[in-house]
Amino acid sequence: MSNTKESTYDIRDLSSKTISFIEFIRLLIKLIKPYKLYFWISIIFVLINSAIAIVSPELLGNLTDDYVLVGDKEGLIRSSGVLLALYLTSFVAHYLQIRFMGIVGQNVILDIRNQIFDKVQYLPKRFFSQNKSGDLISRINNDTDKVSQALIIITDNRAAFYNCSYWF
Repeated sequence: MSNTKESTYDIRDLSSKTISFIEFIRLLIKLIKPYKLYFWISIIFVLINSAIAIVSPELLGNLTDDYVLVGDKEGLIRSSGVLLALYLTSFVAHYLQIRFMGIVGQNVILDIRNQIFDKVQYLPKRFFSQNKSGDLISRINNDTDKVSQALIIITDNRAAFYNCSYWF
């Protein structure tokens, strides 16, 4: 591999064309492993953003009940400042989550493409005679794009965190 980090997963280990969802998650974990620091930093930012999204409606309700209805302008300004700070923190956390997950996603896709390239280099000539190159390129691009989209969906799906926080 030309990448500086060694991947713990070898694309050549796949023995079948279709895999179950659990097998896919296991493969994804193996692919992410070299970039686990960036991945966990991204997850921390997801949790921060989720916590703010859970807390801010409560704070907004308290702001309305405690300061707007009573007419306490000083308390309203102070609480509005706190709410604004939370929203700005949420914005920054979301931005950083996207940046760190982008690093993970791009490097995983690079690893996959490098492994595929290495595999294609050693295929016999008759393989290319039997398969159209356009179909092969399309398949490679589509499959790697699906893995990239899966990475984005896994980390950006805050609904799972909202549901978990409801029970705690």
